[in-house]
Amino acid sequence: MKKIRRIVVGQNANNKSTILEDSYAKDIEKFISGVDDAVSINLWATNSSPANLKIDKDPTEFGVSFLPKTSGSIFRVCIIPPDDSYIYRLDEILLNGEKVTEKQKKGKHPLMHKVDALVYGIILEGKVTLLTDTENTELKKGDTVIDCGSHHAWSNQTDSNCKIAFILIDAVR
Repeated sequence: MKKIRRIVVGQNANNKSTILEDSYAKDIEKFISGVDDAVSINLWATNSSPANLKIDKDPTEFGVSFLPKTSGSIFRVCIIPPDDSYIYRLDEILLNGEKVTEKQKKGKHPLMHKVDALVYGIILEGKVTLLTDTENTELKKGDTVIDCGSHHAWSNQTDSNCKIAFILIDAVR
């Protein structure tokens, strides 16, 4: 997996803009056990809106939750591996630390889910099919998605990984 460089810009003690950090993202989580390429790379998170621009610590230092905190946001990149790398092993893998249920196995796709967040997505590399309850659409590099809390899945029907940048913003139904 290619590392993702993260540059954090803020203000120094003299209120001048400066680069506070220039490093590779460190908060990397596997969301499908046993599938090395299925990772979520957390780049930043906030715990309030409006966000506090005084940066006193790296919010990814101790791990970022799957969903944003109340009034918060998350910026992450996910690598979606080809379905063929895990779909036939549903009994032996864990998705986000949990066993795949029989209901998930029998559904449209075992990764169908919905979240209480407004999610902006940008396809950075590769192709992926966005599945909803009623239709499917193929997305390629440069395409964007705005997900308003829908039931959906990302299905990679190619033989290469797909890289997607996500911004999750806390929301209510």
